Amino acid sequence: MTQMRNMQDIVDVLQTVNEKRWYVKMSKYEFWLREVSFLGHVSYGNEISVNSSKVDTMFAMGRSQHGYENKTFLGLTEYYRRFIKGFIHARFRFGSCSNCT
Repeated sequence: MTQMRNMQDIVDVLQTVNEKRWYVKMSKYEFWLREVSFLGHVSYGNEISVNSSKVDTMFAMGRSQHGYENKTFLGLTEYYRRFIKGFIHARFRFGSCSNCT
C-alpha cells in the first residue's frame, strides 16, 4: 500500500466515525511512524524484534530473596527465551524455583 492509499483509508474511517456521530480523540493517535513498540516488541517495516530495553532490564535484575520475584523472573525469561541468545545463562543465576511461593 502506498502512503496516499493509507491516507485515503484514514479519511474514510474518520468520515464514517463522523457520520455515526462517534467521537475520536485525535491526540491518542499517531500516524506514519517508522517504529512501533507493543507488548515488549518493536515493529519496524516488515520486521519485528524484541524491545532491547526490556531485555536489558531483565538481565540487570539481581538475585532476589523473595520467591515470587524469582517466579516472575522465570516467567519472563520463559517467554523471551526464544528471542535471547544466552538465555540459559541468565536463568541459571536464579537456580531452581522449586521453593518459590
